[in-house]
Amino acid sequence: MKCRTAAPTSSRASPFLFLAQVASASGAMSDAAKTDAILIALVQFAFVSSITPGPNIMMLLASGANFGFRRTVPHMLGISVGHSFMVILLGMIRAMC
Repeated sequence: MKCRTAAPTSSRASPFLFLAQVASASGAMSDAAKTDAILIALVQFAFVSSITPGPNIMMLLASGANFGFRRTVPHMLGISVGHSFMVILLGMIRAMC
């Protein structure tokens, strides 16, 4: 897998990650500081994507209303496991780059 190494063009994803990429491109940031900035960006992503009302929350709302809490629990667990898997996978891909 080839990772892009070009300088970033926007800071839409996370200001911490953007600053880490800019400082990394100029050589002004230590490896520990880069790691901290990437970790902060990952935590921000995980937090925001877990609390925003997206399609999963709407499906859980409909499932809970139609089938009740007990029959919706497996759906909730599946979403939680899927979200965790996605965050771990993105972290592993980022670590390879």
